[in-house]
Amino acid sequence: LVFRGVPNNLEIAPGAPDSVEVHLRGRASQLTGDQGDVLVSIDLAETRPGSRVFHLRTNQVTTPFGVEVTQVFPATVMLTLEQTSERMLPVRASVEGEPAKGFVVKEITVDPKEVMVVGPTRPLEDLKQAITETVMIDGATATVSGTYVPRGFLRVVTSPAVAATISVDGQVANAYGVWTAKAPGPHQIC
Repeated sequence: LVFRGVPNNLEIAPGAPDSVEVHLRGRASQLTGDQGDVLVSIDLAETRPGSRVFHLRTNQVTTPFGVEVTQVFPATVMLTLEQTSERMLPVRASVEGEPAKGFVVKEITVDPKEVMVVGPTRPLEDLKQAITETVMIDGATATVSGTYVPRGFLRVVTSPAVAATISVDGQVANAYGVWTAKAPGPHQIC
């Protein structure tokens, strides 16, 4: 499905179908090609906020020359359009895994610390933070980085993209029990 003419102040709410079944008639060589050549368009230029049923007709389908559309299934789709909203949200890095033995996570930073997120009003109101892609640190012995990945229907409009940095430092092993923690400064060793 292709949604054309979406008004600038409206968003298609989550849950909208992204495809329908189209029955075609034509020569076998024409029907075995790229399915991307078959598009079903819904014009949303005159829509207002709310839920609407859109009827799908064969004349809304674009096909390669010589291919005939015999049916579109389902014949209707329900779409909900909501006002577009924007909101500043704090960013949190999603980190999974454990660094290599003898190493610890020293610091987790994100830059910028807040981002402007744009999307449908209702889902955006429920969002508490923007989360980066999951940064895997399994076996890490050095700094690991990741970036924010937009999720679903929400978009981050802050530029540049959010970067997450996970600093991993070595930790002196005390396997023999001979190390003692000391404050920084000069020390005499006997």
